[in-house]
Amino acid sequence: MFPTTNGCSILKTSGWSLEEQRKDEELNKKVAMVSDKYYKQTWSSIALLDEVVCSPPSEFKEKTEEFITHLLKQDQKTCDMLADLQIKTNNEIAWKKARERDILLSVNCNV
Repeated sequence: MFPTTNGCSILKTSGWSLEEQRKDEELNKKVAMVSDKYYKQTWSSIALLDEVVCSPPSEFKEKTEEFITHLLKQDQKTCDMLADLQIKTNNEIAWKKARERDILLSVNCNV
């Protein structure tokens, strides 16, 4: 414990707790997973676009419609993944704020 100028003492935290480290690692894995899925979706879209470009004129309209449908589905999947990640990030931030508040509440004042 370290004294402060107002006579209170605070607990010094030496690094993150195992639970905090675990939560950060989980969040990093989720970010990597979303990034990987987005990367795969992008390449899938590029491959489908290549099919559209290489299609004969008789199939061009059909391939173009497939491509547009594919993009709309991918956009929705991406939005869903990002929304899920945002929720998890907000939960993590709320947990850390609660943790900080708990630490501050555990301050031992010598009043």
